[in-house]
Amino acid sequence: MAELARRIGVKHQAVRYLCCSKANQSRFTYQIADALGLNPKWLATGIGNMFSKAKEAEQLELISVPVMSAEQLRYFATGVIKLKTFEASDTVCTHHAKADQSVAYYLQDQAMYPRFEMGSLLILATKQKPKEGQFMLCLIDQTQDLLFRQLVSIQGKLHLVPFNTTAYCAVPFKKADKIVGVMTEARWIDR
Repeated sequence: MAELARRIGVKHQAVRYLCCSKANQSRFTYQIADALGLNPKWLATGIGNMFSKAKEAEQLELISVPVMSAEQLRYFATGVIKLKTFEASDTVCTHHAKADQSVAYYLQDQAMYPRFEMGSLLILATKQKPKEGQFMLCLIDQTQDLLFRQLVSIQGKLHLVPFNTTAYCAVPFKKADKIVGVMTEARWIDR
């Protein structure tokens, strides 16, 4: 709810009210529909196709993605675990992934707060090369820490940059660091 509120520019209490009350109309219907890729007529009345034409065009096959722990991701990044043979105890389904090329991970720190809260579910494309500005999960070679950060160029050099700069700092991205995956989807938690 907090992410939807941020996308449409209202307080999360307004979205909570719309979701939890018996409100049958809202002045935010078009903004909510646009943010979620829904057909505004369907959202307002329940009539017609649920998804907008643009959203329908991008619908892909539903893919089951393994959820990995930090320890499993370290093994994956170093080649000990292979996705094709990995048997996950937990999976999530998504339209934004390719089979055998994606993993899911529950964020373990507050470095990306308020954009991503601890516990947010991240879907990561493991074969995608990151571009500047994208969010990615890396295994830092020197410390063996998993860092989820935004890839940013600072003075011509790539860094992994947190949103929460009061408690975390940017880390230079080095060739020895291993890219676990580039974020393709995030599911925010609501507290």
